[in-house]
Amino acid sequence: MMKRLTTRQLLAKIPNVPCLYRHRINGTYYGIKKLQGKEKVRSFDTADRKVAESKLKVWINGLDRLDAEAQKLTLEELLDKL
Repeated sequence: MMKRLTTRQLLAKIPNVPCLYRHRINGTYYGIKKLQGKEKVRSFDTADRKVAESKLKVWINGLDRLDAEAQKLTLEELLDKL
């Protein structure tokens, strides 16, 4: 019996576009970005490359941005929230 491939194994790199991949079977685009030693994977739910590139830029910019309100929280306030 053949072993079933994972979604990650079915992704093909898109040339000349960093972090953008396409699923070989269903054609959906994915973004993969390594951040702080962890790999983040995001489906863009589209088969259109231009839309995927646009969503990729927005997603990557959002990953790098910290919430300004969260930066001001003290440890005590954070523990109170939990």
